[in-house]
Amino acid sequence: MKKVALITIYNVPNYGSVLQTYATIKILEKLGYEVDLINYNYPNEWHFAHGSQRYGKSILKKMIVWISKRLGLSSKHRFKRSLEKFRSKNFPLTSSYASLEELKNADWSKYELLITGSDQVWNPKFLHGDSVFMLSFVPDGIKKFSMASSFACDVIPKILVDKYSQYLGRYTAITVRERNGLNIIREQLKLNVDSYQMLDPTLLLSKNDWFDLFNLRVKETKQKYILLYVLDYAFNPSPYIFQVAEYFSRKHDLEIKVISESKDLVIRNLKTNFKFLGDSSPKRFLELFANASMVITSSFHGTAFAVNFGIPLVSVVAGDKDDRQSSLLRQLLLDKCIAPIGTKFSLLLPFYNDKVVESKLLEFRAANIDMIRSIIEK
Repeated sequence: MKKVALITIYNVPNYGSVLQTYATIKILEKLGYEVDLINYNYPNEWHFAHGSQRYGKSILKKMIVWISKRLGLSSKHRFKRSLEKFRSKNFPLTSSYASLEELKNADWSKYELLITGSDQVWNPKFLHGDSVFMLSFVPDGIKKFSMASSFACDVIPKILVDKYSQYLGRYTAITVRERNGLNIIREQLKLNVDSYQMLDPTLLLSKNDWFDLFNLRVKETKQKYILLYVLDYAFNPSPYIFQVAEYFSRKHDLEIKVISESKDLVIRNLKTNFKFLGDSSPKRFLELFANASMVITSSFHGTAFAVNFGIPLVSVVAGDKDDRQSSLLRQLLLDKCIAPIGTKFSLLLPFYNDKVVESKLLEFRAANIDMIRSIIEK
């Protein structure tokens, strides 16, 4: 069996990062490849030195956090522990690499090709131009491919343009998640590399694939609820997203179930009763989407799972500089599910024909899988 190595962001406390990694591995395995996931941790000392925020703690506080995490004393620690358990069970990790130099000194000749996976691996705001995710450590003679990678912005800072051009220009082909990514590759970087927009790996697995892989179930007597999935690291959706949830909760008599990295954020902004489920396992996370009456989210992967499972959706966005959510929804002709902050509630239309969307996803999925296969085997 041919081997490929995958580099992506897999070790952050985020459902989307973990599940896109899982999906990428499963897709490549379906295509007949043995996958090794490169064990390069983000963030690390390089990122801290280049601007990533380090949350310093005293030795005593670190000990308290470590004990709390092991015992699962808070929802945040239970959440992180559930992701750790999932990663250890499902991710075929290589030896650990702490730096670019260690990766350069490793032997990559046994791999058919190396792949930069999905997620925000080329986001200059958080990655600071880390060339590891541009496969700078891989010799010229080995094929390089990008699988639905994301810049999560509309322009690369001028100081990083030469670095991006140098290393991305060595790829056999580049596929990105959103339209802005294509514009960066073709217009700003002007790369002479085959480039395409494709679905995120979580969408390359069908609804049935997810149900089978996780043994998910839809309850026969569905409890009617809004799943409110709030992330605020890319932009601040508060208080608007909570007001939208309250509006639809009243309008359709729906309970609100919340997944968020911060329970305090929810308590400060949500004026109605809610059930907080921020410590859900990946399986429970997926089941919450599958059983929801409506999803309201500021998350790209929250948006992706809602449309994959055919759930009515309001996808809150800050604008088009980061077009991850809106680019996907426009592909599926779901423009009315896009909610720029401040949109009047009466103009939000979360309901759509899920059969039409399922058909479009099936068409895109088949074309994308064929494209991946042809690029890899080229």
